Amino acid sequence: MPPAAPAEAARARPSCAGPLPSGVSAEDVAVQCLLHTADRELAGIHAVLVGLCFMLVVHWGEPTLRWVAISAGLRFVVLLHQLWVTRRIARIGAVQALAERLDRRLVWGLATGGAAWGLLAWAIGPMGQWTLRDELTIMMLLVSAPLTLITTSYLWQGMLAFNAGLWGQVFLRVATEGHTRDALLVMVSLGFLLVVLYLYGRQLHRQTRAGVVANLHSQSLSGELGLANSQLTQALGQALALATHDPLTQALNRRAFLDRTNVEASAMQRHGHAACLLMLDLDKFKSINDTHGHAAGDEVLMACASAIQTVLRGADVLARWGGEEFIVLLPQTQAADALSVAERMREVLQALQPAHWPAGVRVTASIGLATWPPGLAVDVAIRLADAALYAAKAGGRNQVRTAEAQVG
Repeated sequence: MPPAAPAEAARARPSCAGPLPSGVSAEDVAVQCLLHTADRELAGIHAVLVGLCFMLVVHWGEPTLRWVAISAGLRFVVLLHQLWVTRRIARIGAVQALAERLDRRLVWGLATGGAAWGLLAWAIGPMGQWTLRDELTIMMLLVSAPLTLITTSYLWQGMLAFNAGLWGQVFLRVATEGHTRDALLVMVSLGFLLVVLYLYGRQLHRQTRAGVVANLHSQSLSGELGLANSQLTQALGQALALATHDPLTQALNRRAFLDRTNVEASAMQRHGHAACLLMLDLDKFKSINDTHGHAAGDEVLMACASAIQTVLRGADVLARWGGEEFIVLLPQTQAADALSVAERMREVLQALQPAHWPAGVRVTASIGLATWPPGLAVDVAIRLADAALYAAKAGGRNQVRTAEAQVG
């Protein structure tokens, strides 16, 4: 918000403003009230034009037409001004409009517009000699006041400005009647009308302002609720990730991997397809920790996990089994295809050499492969893969060994 905007918003604050709920500021209320007033004023311009045309037709050819013409001309100029103000408010927004004091120009336009309507009172003949034209003119003045209450109900200053301009002219016209008894009676009646309009207008303004405050409060609560839901969703996602993933390598942890194998076992029973398991262990990883420190070892583990993922398909599942040991589930995969994946995995790890690794660090991996046919318990397939892994290590490391599982 521009520096001048808060001061302008405070100036534009309705005089009958009540306490505001949390999350709603007087500046926000002033901004929304100005926007609504501009929208209604823009819509009301068409009705004013119709009223002006009606008055010109009613008084056409009469001596009083000059007053109607003066009123219509002034009102038309004011309409052009109000049209420019309201469109500019809609274009630049209420906050900037408050900073540019367009709300004051809107209020002054309403005051001038009310005075222009009030000039119609001078087109009314002397009391006791009123014709149908005079009665229609009085009706137009009486109808315009409550209608303007609706238009300006969001802007209390505009409501007062319009009615002061309108009824000030009417009182002045009545005063020229020489303060006869009839004139005094009319002035008392007008005073009573103004009191009624004031009370009704004040209550109407309170209700419309309450609607603005309620809407802003609802938006504030919705925003807070949305933020809370977003934070909760993020926290739940983080909690789920911590519960199911290894914090170092971001691979699944052992428990999450076993849950995934239970799901795969059910699918295998329904569809009759087989799967394969790969048990992978980084060769001589302890020497990396001993020589370069555990921080370097962690870097190696993270890089290896990322490298393994590049070989796997979207349906394949990687988990950290423990220490430098990983396990991979290859759903719907035959032994020959799994062997090809394991060999590519071994080659990728052997060629791995990130620039940030300590000099001289190289990794190789021993991999055990086990088929997992439907009906075989997953723990049996895991033991077979583990036995194949130890066979690969016993055979000289940096190689793949397989174990065929038999059901029954």
